[in-house]
Amino acid sequence: MLIVALLTAGCSTEGGGSGGGGGDGTTAGVPAEITFKTFNSTVAIDSVITITANVKDSNGNNVADSTEVSLSDQKGLVTITPASQQTVNGKATFVVTGQVAGIANLIAQAGGAISTLTITVVDTAPQILMTADDTTLLTGRTIEISATVMESDGTLVPDDTEIQFDLSDDSLAELSETNPTTTNGVATVSFTARQPGTVQVGATYGAGTGTIEIVIADQSGSTPASITVSTSSATVLMGNTATITANVTDAVGLPVADGTAVQFTVDSDAGSISPGSSTTNDGVATTTLTGEKYGVVTITARAGSATGTVTINVTANVTYLSLATTKTSVKTDNLDTA
Repeated sequence: MLIVALLTAGCSTEGGGSGGGGGDGTTAGVPAEITFKTFNSTVAIDSVITITANVKDSNGNNVADSTEVSLSDQKGLVTITPASQQTVNGKATFVVTGQVAGIANLIAQAGGAISTLTITVVDTAPQILMTADDTTLLTGRTIEISATVMESDGTLVPDDTEIQFDLSDDSLAELSETNPTTTNGVATVSFTARQPGTVQVGATYGAGTGTIEIVIADQSGSTPASITVSTSSATVLMGNTATITANVTDAVGLPVADGTAVQFTVDSDAGSISPGSSTTNDGVATTTLTGEKYGVVTITARAGSATGTVTINVTANVTYLSLATTKTSVKTDNLDTA
């Protein structure tokens, strides 16, 4: 849910330094307006919500990085951590914890700009547990994110309960939908990474809020750093085949960019590889090994300077011949002759 409150004061068009402008090379001015984004404007006692203040100058550009922003609650109904924060790309983020039930009027100030946001603190709230297929991924990838939603007493919400999903920064990613409904207490959306950065995914139901943080890396800049090679079978008969799979990741453990070339080689004539080169999809490249001669063969996968190996035993086809005997007896002079 997007909550925006705006009260502008002390507007000025004077320059306020550089390095935190609107991203178009312009010089940022002094703070002129503050807007808020939070997933929920209601928080339970001892629960938390995250509030991001976006500070802009009179031309609508983000203020310079390291601009000081304070956030306070005059009634003492919530605690705010930290009380003061410096901007990065025009944003400053605060964690608000409910302390006493009531209506809290939060006041943000940056230079002469002041803005207020009303937060409701309640005694109890639904519980939301967030899970994701992965919390670090490359641009262009899609994962599933789920919210398990329980009432304040711990029971799952009924089927077809609508859950609100949102992003802290919708320029970095997109969701397949924003109002999925629950099945067995779980609501799920697809998350597609668009731009590098860190984004929170929030789910809300009533006064309940759940969040999960996703880190997005630039796919175009990923360099192979590690290769894990596996085989569909550790033993192969001569003339039979096994699938060889290379899982290629970068320095932070993310799959390398699609289309990354992987070379496969063998160290003996016990087996042969085809194709000798393959490209990755979701970080995975495959090839096929054919058993040629009795022995052991090691397959090496290489992408850039990264390598990985796997070993396969090639065994011979063995045919077993079963012999059966039948005893024939001839009785001669009371003696058995076989």
